[in-house]
Amino acid sequence: MSDQVSLRVVLVGGSGFLGSAVRSRLVDEGHDVTVIGRAPTRQHDRWRHVNWDARTIGDWADSLDGADVVMHLAGKRVDCRPTARNIDALIASRVDTVQLVGEAVQRVEQPPAAWVQLSSLAIFGDCGDTIIDEPTEVPDTGPRQQVEVCRL
Repeated sequence: MSDQVSLRVVLVGGSGFLGSAVRSRLVDEGHDVTVIGRAPTRQHDRWRHVNWDARTIGDWADSLDGADVVMHLAGKRVDCRPTARNIDALIASRVDTVQLVGEAVQRVEQPPAAWVQLSSLAIFGDCGDTIIDEPTEVPDTGPRQQVEVCRL
């Protein structure tokens, strides 16, 4: 039997590319996972999905109460044309949802002990097999919809 502690983890925006991989790993490790996303609320075999509109605090906020970790992965995909409108939408999709989840965390009786925030890995571009970790230097230049959005 494993000595690993099972955690209650809430993945905000956990149905995208990165979120799906994180969700699968957490579920495989035996953690209790709830995904908050735009799809209809439903129970899966090994995890739950709770609907939100990404604009208002609703029933989804109850998922945060008593959770060990909230991991915020929500945001518009960065693989879009770097128009002013798209850049604004990329930024708003991250900033607005972080503020919303922060408000919800403040309202629950037992807020999560940890918050993990990840707005995008695109700032590093295509690094092939290179391992990206904390000491990796963040580039100063690159596609505006990737580097500029991540730096803000």
